[in-house]
Amino acid sequence: MQRNKKLQINNLVFYKQIVRLFFLLLFLCFSTPVFSQEKESKKTIIGTAVASTIFDMCVWRPCAVTLLVRLENTQENQSRYAVIQCVWYPVGSLPDRGYPKHLTEKSAAWEFEAVEGHEKELKIERYQKSVTESGEDITEEMARPVWALLNGAEHETIPYGETVPVYEAQVKDCKLKNDKLK
Repeated sequence: MQRNKKLQINNLVFYKQIVRLFFLLLFLCFSTPVFSQEKESKKTIIGTAVASTIFDMCVWRPCAVTLLVRLENTQENQSRYAVIQCVWYPVGSLPDRGYPKHLTEKSAAWEFEAVEGHEKELKIERYQKSVTESGEDITEEMARPVWALLNGAEHETIPYGETVPVYEAQVKDCKLKNDKLK
């Protein structure tokens, strides 16, 4: 009887250790990106959102709305544009799962508190890359556009072929500017 009791206690201790290890791993998996982003220094980026990607599909979190932003006050050797990936977390109970529509409703002046993206630069492509199973590039034949101009940005020209810097910002760090940028 005592042996069974000792065995049960040992099993209980073992299971407690397994549960602690599981929660520790869970914590590390979900907290590492947050910690690494906090260590990077944020940069204020001011500009006008002129286009967004057409395929902002989100299956798992975090999700991102990708904007092409015409930058304000750039120097000659800097790109006039940047790609800002605005990170958001879907919530099933909210309309559209909490998609931040305010970012893509119209062309507007924004202030982003952002960090450099994982991809430091991105070449602005006209069409989504399409390749057959045999490796043949059929991008032009498929002609699936990557970018769509936002309402109010019809006069803008998307800088296809240019390589621009990429930044990431949390949606809460994307502030609409009250004064109109030129």
